[in-house]
Amino acid sequence: MRRVGARTPERLQEAIGEALLTITAQDAFGWFIHCGYRSPSSSASNEEGER
Repeated sequence: MRRVGARTPERLQEAIGEALLTITAQDAFGWFIHCGYRSPSSSASNEEGER
């Protein structure tokens, strides 16, 4: 945020919005996997295997 010079609340909100537009579906998916969440298809197969 420093690089874009977001010094006011309005500019900070604009900068965050611009940054969010750069996040791809693959980025988001990777972030959730990194946090320990599984995709619904892998969770379902794990549940079936544990029975």
